[in-house]
Amino acid sequence: MVGDLVEEYTLRAASDSFDAACWIWSQTLRSLPSLVFSAARNDWLMNARVAAFVYVVMVGAKLAISTFISHHWAMRPLAVVLVAPAVFIVVNAAGGLVVARLRRTAAVQLIAMVMLTVIVLSLEGICPIPVPWWYPCGFFAVAPLSILLPPAFFASANVARFQ
Repeated sequence: MVGDLVEEYTLRAASDSFDAACWIWSQTLRSLPSLVFSAARNDWLMNARVAAFVYVVMVGAKLAISTFISHHWAMRPLAVVLVAPAVFIVVNAAGGLVVARLRRTAAVQLIAMVMLTVIVLSLEGICPIPVPWWYPCGFFAVAPLSILLPPAFFASANVARFQ
């Protein structure tokens, strides 16, 4: 299903990127109920275990990357605000690839865990400098897509390679 969405998005983006972005978001929102129900039907406890394992690995990777960056580069608070989204996207994409490899239906629980973390951290206000109101909103938008899209892109690339 996600591979079909990516393929259609690519075709639409060739003609008009804004309309393609609106289309992909509408399709994503329309697909969420079926993803949630299919996750509930498919051994929910096993999916939650796999998602929790991947989530813990993602948190460890994020902490390791952040520690490495802070020890090797003295960054100003503004630079941290600019680097944080990139690290967030990379770690989520890696987590999405791992969860797709281990148990694809666990992606819904992984997204829920990441979204809950984003909500809690946004409410706690852990950012080192004041940021505009829209800054945390970007994390809400990027979190599900950064987990779902990388496996779809790799799957569509493998299909195209074998055709």
